[in-house]
Order: sequence, then C-alpha cells, then structure tokens
Amino acid sequence: MSKFNSQWNPPPRKGGNVKFNSSSLREMLMEAQNKIKVQISRLDSIMAEVISRDQRLFRELVKQLEEKNREKANLLATELAQLRKVQNIILKSKIALEQIILRIGTVTDLGDVAVTLTPAIEVLKSVRKDMAMVAPEADSTFGEITNNLTTIVSEATQSEALAMDITPNSEEALKILEEAASIAELKLKAKIPEPEVREAQPT
Repeated sequence: MSKFNSQWNPPPRKGGNVKFNSSSLREMLMEAQNKIKVQISRLDSIMAEVISRDQRLFRELVKQLEEKNREKANLLATELAQLRKVQNIILKSKIALEQIILRIGTVTDLGDVAVTLTPAIEVLKSVRKDMAMVAPEADSTFGEITNNLTTIVSEATQSEALAMDITPNSEEALKILEEAASIAELKLKAKIPEPEVREAQPT
C-alpha cells in the first residue's frame, strides 16, 4: 500500500470510495488553490498595467489618425495589436486558473483525484507556457503547483483503493482551455473600443 493511501482515514473499504479525512492531504490541495489565487492576483495587477498602456496608446492613435499621420498611426496600431494579444493571454489564463481552483475544490474522495486533477494539470502546463511570455518570474511557482498536483495524482493512481485505470484526459483539458479562450475573447470584444476618426479642423 502506498504512503498516499496510508494518509487516508478511515482505511479503504471494498467496493467503496474513501473520503478525505487527512488534514495533510486537504492542506496540499488548499495550498495549491492558494498559490493559484496568488497568481490570479498577479495577473489582475499585470492586466491593469496593460489596460492603462492600451488606453494611452489608443488615445494617441486616435490623435494621429485625426491629424492624418498614417505612418505614426500604423506603428501605434501594430503596438496596440500586440498589446491586445497579451491581454487575451492574461484573461484566458486567469479564467483557466479559476476553473482549476473550482476543480480542486470538487475533490472529495480518492476516486475523484485522478479524474478531476489530471485535466487540471494539463491546463496548468498550457497556462505556464503562455505566461512565460507575460510573467516569466511566475514560472517556478507554476512548476511547483504542477509538480504538487502531479504527485497527488501519481500516488492516487498507485493506491490499492483505486480499482480502475486512469489515463490523462487531454480532451477535457482542451475543453477547459477552449472555454477560457472563448470567454476571454468575448470579454475583450465587449470592452475594447474602435477608434472614431474625426477630420482635422483647418487652421
């Protein structure tokens, strides 16, 4: 019997699931949730800075268009396009992380662990890759969270109490990412204005 299974109390019963009673395991899951929440707060701070810069560039773009300075306007538009890609990455990552927190919170018995957390781990890996472009300093934290959840799943699948085959559900992870991307796109479209160009007044 693995050490993971020994941390569950009461001992496994034949044909039944084992409820979480170990404070250490609960703490591991709660710690993962709290670390993810910290990253979400970081994303909110980064997003606020990006939006502020977006607004400044947007106002300048409108001004350049009004003055018919196409060369400058094109440069600003290119920079804005890149900035809005960053906003999309941040928002998509935030929504995906929020979904992971919800998933971790639904784990109540041993049979839930691999089924619930395996897709979450795949999503975390994807978010970590995206966030390397936005907040590279958070990479080690994402790696730690991923490793912790992977350890829990690994021990769960080796447990004698889990009498079924568990395989990574990449399809479920993809669904989470697609949903996050869709919501992020809708939110960005709702808040991003289009430049209203007015003819420059003759002097």
